[in-house]
Amino acid sequence: MISGLPFKILALTIIMLSPPALAGPYEDAAAAYARRSYTEALLLWQELAAQGNAAAQYNLGALYENGQGVPKDSAAAERWYRLAAGQGLADAQFTLGLRYANGQNMSEALKWYRLAAEQGFTQAQYNLGAIFDEANGVRRDFSEAAKWYRLAADNGSAAAQANLGLMHEVGRGVRLDFAEAANWYQRAAEQGHALAQSRLGLLYDQGRGVEQDFAKALKWYRLAADQGNAAAQNNLGVLHAQGKGVEKNDSEAVKWYGLSAEQGFAAAQANLGAAYDMGLGVAQDATEAIKWLGMAADSAYAPAQHSLGAMAANGLGGPPDHAAAAKWYRLAAVQGFAPAQFDLGASYENGVGLPQDHGQAVKWYRLAAAQGHVAAQFRLGVSYDLGQGVTQDYVEAIKWYRAAVAQGDAAAQNNLGSMYEYGLGVAQDYVEAVRWYQFSADQGYAKAQYNLGLMHANGRGVPPDFMIAHQWLDLAIEADPPLAPKDMDDATDNRGQIAARLAPEELAQAQRRAREWLAAHPKH
Repeated sequence: MISGLPFKILALTIIMLSPPALAGPYEDAAAAYARRSYTEALLLWQELAAQGNAAAQYNLGALYENGQGVPKDSAAAERWYRLAAGQGLADAQFTLGLRYANGQNMSEALKWYRLAAEQGFTQAQYNLGAIFDEANGVRRDFSEAAKWYRLAADNGSAAAQANLGLMHEVGRGVRLDFAEAANWYQRAAEQGHALAQSRLGLLYDQGRGVEQDFAKALKWYRLAADQGNAAAQNNLGVLHAQGKGVEKNDSEAVKWYGLSAEQGFAAAQANLGAAYDMGLGVAQDATEAIKWLGMAADSAYAPAQHSLGAMAANGLGGPPDHAAAAKWYRLAAVQGFAPAQFDLGASYENGVGLPQDHGQAVKWYRLAAAQGHVAAQFRLGVSYDLGQGVTQDYVEAIKWYRAAVAQGDAAAQNNLGSMYEYGLGVAQDYVEAVRWYQFSADQGYAKAQYNLGLMHANGRGVPPDFMIAHQWLDLAIEADPPLAPKDMDDATDNRGQIAARLAPEELAQAQRRAREWLAAHPKH
């Protein structure tokens, strides 16, 4: 599972002394401060501040702020900052902005940040960007945020570079441009910015804006993970679990999931729960699985909610509880999680855990199908084909069968073949029917093997050939999963009738062909 987008944090500021602006007394004051002779520095800066030296006024404010050489006095500090800021000293303008921001007076904060930012003060530029980005006391304006982030980024701010990368990654305030996102992430990542390292790793992981490279993804994830970045720790675990960019190692995956999960990262909690559920890298433990999946589900993490539903339905951790399963499916489905939408639809269609309701089944199948969920596309096609929950519509059925067929779904290929065989929603076409049955049969789909056998037996779309017909009926009867009981009876009867019409050597050849097909398709 891949992590979500990082949060952005307003820059924190440490008040620092400005570099010497004058030789002589100023330099003496700076030297006194450096050796922690704060009272001496105070006296020297007071003299300079009284003469109107802006840097001395700022530093005098810092001494009052920090209680160095003088009791802490926030009001006095602000007076001196304001005098320095009034003379255009960017450090003082920024510090005033920060003080107002901390006091939630964002209009004043914005004013002083802007004055400092327009002088090229990097942290003020960053904070302006963050204020507009997060709508912190102002109307959200992503374009304005991007403008200030870019100025700070050009000045080398890793935080601004990371946030500007994010804006390009999601197309917020700037054009959607993964390559540009990678560029900014790279610059921030090389400065050790953990979030940028994590996001850059994700771009390499997914091959967006850069050529897909799992080794580079691993490198950047690890750098971020070593800094405690929870998203990177989770994604590093995923790479170890999948053996991408590194040798597959479920134990290592679990280690990284655990570090991330302990920080409350929902995707990692779900992945750790799945590892316990399947016994991957840890001893199988339904209690631990439910514990971690439950934590992720409590954060409204849809994949975890769906997994808890599947566990409830399968009776893992207790007896099957289809009503509980449906509850979990619904929580994930309303968040738009397609697998949960499909399973909720199936619960309604089959009346398992919920009252049977074909209309509700269609509703949820449609939502999942629109997201490309292949099984939902197939079931939606069946609903239109049979008129269950919707008005019967063969053309609409074919539309959804074709959507599933485009993803290689064997059941949809078989049903599309049937539509052509019987002329439902399309002109009857035995040749086209055979073509789709063949595609499905070659994937080991029993019903298509049965249908293909009958087409060869009856000479529909192909020349009649009882040996080929017997071969496919043999395969259909031996298939796993098996034919439905009625189809199994019909296939067995038809195979018997065809066998009676074959010479012994022809029957042996048909059976040998079936064995050879199975040997060439071991997964079936």
